Amino acid sequence: MIEINLLPPEHRPVDRTPVPRLLTILVGVLLAMVGTVLWAFLTFVFIPSETLRRDEARSQEATRKAQAEEVKQLEAKREVYKKREETLRTLYTKRIRWNRVLDRLAEARKASGDVVLTKIDLKKGTATTVAGRRGEPTRQLHLLGYVPGFSEDAVAADLTRPYQAMVRTLSEDQKWLSLFESEADYRSVELFKFSQNAATSGKDKDKDKDRDKKALPKVGLKFHVIFTFKSTEPPKPPPPAVVKPVVPKPPTN
Repeated sequence: MIEINLLPPEHRPVDRTPVPRLLTILVGVLLAMVGTVLWAFLTFVFIPSETLRRDEARSQEATRKAQAEEVKQLEAKREVYKKREETLRTLYTKRIRWNRVLDRLAEARKASGDVVLTKIDLKKGTATTVAGRRGEPTRQLHLLGYVPGFSEDAVAADLTRPYQAMVRTLSEDQKWLSLFESEADYRSVELFKFSQNAATSGKDKDKDKDRDKKALPKVGLKFHVIFTFKSTEPPKPPPPAVVKPVVPKPPTN
């Protein structure tokens, strides 16, 4: 059956949108507005801000890489200069003041009397007489020479005194002790005779015939003495002290 509403339009009931459909429309509009705001925020605020932060981070990273490379170059230069400094310090500490050494030797030899030095040699060796340094690699000064004797009756004891006096003078010299240890190593002593024929040769034979034979040495005492250079290495620090734990005593009744 068909129903016909014969009332005028102003008196007819208004058709309203159902509540579920209205809610759906409102939610859709709300979501559209939220999406629009979110898109505007992302497009005009968040993305430009993050892009700027990214560019700043990249710029800072590039700056730090450049600084790190510069630091590496400075470290390399520092190592080069450090090695040079160590080399110069080693050369300075291990240098030999030959003028002082030769002056001291000349004065000691002059003070001791008849001592002839035939060889002065610098060698690497091992400390044998210095207390606390035995077996330590070090540098040594080897003195070789002889004490002439002008009498065939001269004995080793008499010829020993001059070179021992020279060694004793050196061992008591403060300038000498600034370079060498005070203990000397008497390595070898040997008594020998001079060959009178070997002392003259060629045209000098005629001149030597008139020379007083008593002025020529008859015997000699060869000696070999070693002085050890002082250590140039800094002393090693003492080992740390061992602290023993304190155990409390049990109470007594």
